[in-house]
Amino acid sequence: MDKIKLKSLLIIFFISSSYLDAQDITRIILHTNESLVSTDDQVEENKLLVLPNSIAFKDSGNNLLGFQQIGDYKFLIDASNLDDAKRAYMDDLNIADKDKLFVIKSNIENSFTFSNGEIIIFSNSSSDINDFINENNSSLFLVSSFNSYSVVKVRNIDQINFIFEKLLKDKRFIGAQLNSINPYLSVR
Repeated sequence: MDKIKLKSLLIIFFISSSYLDAQDITRIILHTNESLVSTDDQVEENKLLVLPNSIAFKDSGNNLLGFQQIGDYKFLIDASNLDDAKRAYMDDLNIADKDKLFVIKSNIENSFTFSNGEIIIFSNSSSDINDFINENNSSLFLVSSFNSYSVVKVRNIDQINFIFEKLLKDKRFIGAQLNSINPYLSVR
């Protein structure tokens, strides 16, 4: 059964089940990070977008002020708003490049998750993943590989949305999703 037929069947099932209560929202999450939000009269696809000019990091000690905060995570949607004093203070706290994250925004929800620039690719063939990496002119490198999925890192964060969309459309793969951190899960 191809992806379109599967999505159609899932949509029909969940739309028909949402007639029980007109205010209920049914969420269908697939391996593609695409989710469909449906009510009685509409179906909207949830698209996730990594904001390449954003910055996020874990600040357990709550040492930095002037950032948006969710739990232990601080973030800015636009890092060009980061002044020299904050940059220097981040350097003093040894927030290394490996600890910096990027904000992922949804077109539907008003919530944020964070990405380290990695994408999880679901595939039954590691050779397809290696071919995809080679086709993308060293924009990607393999972080880890398992039986049914692999994790790749995007070298240039400005290309992550383009590569992610390309993966979602590639018939060789079962699906793809952004490797993300949900800061709401660590809030107590």
